[in-house]
Amino acid sequence: MKQLLSIVVMIISFNANSELLDRGRRYFTLRLNYDMECTSFDCYYNQRTIKRDSNKCIVNFETIQQFPQHFKSNVEKIKGRMQFVSFIPLPYKYDLVNLENGGVKVRVKIHFRKFQDFSEKQRQFFLEYLDLAAKYWQDNHPFEFPVEFEFLKVDSKKEAHFSVRVLDRKTRGPYFMRWGIDWSHYMMAHEIGHMMGLDDEYKQVTNYGPDAKYCDQSSLMCNQTRRSKARPKLYHYYLILRRGLCHLADK
Repeated sequence: MKQLLSIVVMIISFNANSELLDRGRRYFTLRLNYDMECTSFDCYYNQRTIKRDSNKCIVNFETIQQFPQHFKSNVEKIKGRMQFVSFIPLPYKYDLVNLENGGVKVRVKIHFRKFQDFSEKQRQFFLEYLDLAAKYWQDNHPFEFPVEFEFLKVDSKKEAHFSVRVLDRKTRGPYFMRWGIDWSHYMMAHEIGHMMGLDDEYKQVTNYGPDAKYCDQSSLMCNQTRRSKARPKLYHYYLILRRGLCHLADK
């Protein structure tokens, strides 16, 4: 058993240390063996996410800018797996909903276990922060068409995309298992980013949070602390929406 644990630790350390051996210099598209041109958003993190995604479709960015013209489903159920720390496949699930106003809604339904164990005031603040997290994603979207975000608490575990236990202590998750009752809306927005299939951008395992030196501190998927005021980036929205248009992917 100890030998197995040692091997796992060695693998994780290797992956963590090999991510940014050049101490923060950006990788280029060719290094990741993708030929997609990206001049209007960050190539490295966009391409790394696609490389680690079980859904590797690449949709032209101009097509995403005209998303409502191409998205014909009433509701598209998106799901897949992202390889965290390069090799651990973890799930993402969300809905893309066609809106009558010509826009799209990104909806994540979450079931919170042990939620009733907390006081009414704690539950109220928690749900307010959940709404603020959705508003944070919505207010920062870059498109000319309407994009709404809805992070919805649901009572039925079967109806939910994810079921997480709420704890009255500090926790780093993981995002699909445990949340803290005192999480800020920045933290919620970051963790729901994972539920929508986004990767951590900091040097994983060995470096995270405010000490994450080797990623863009203005990016929400790099830094989720209250004081950072980091925001979702253009490529985050691209990565989330592209999965709804994979039928138009570049061949």
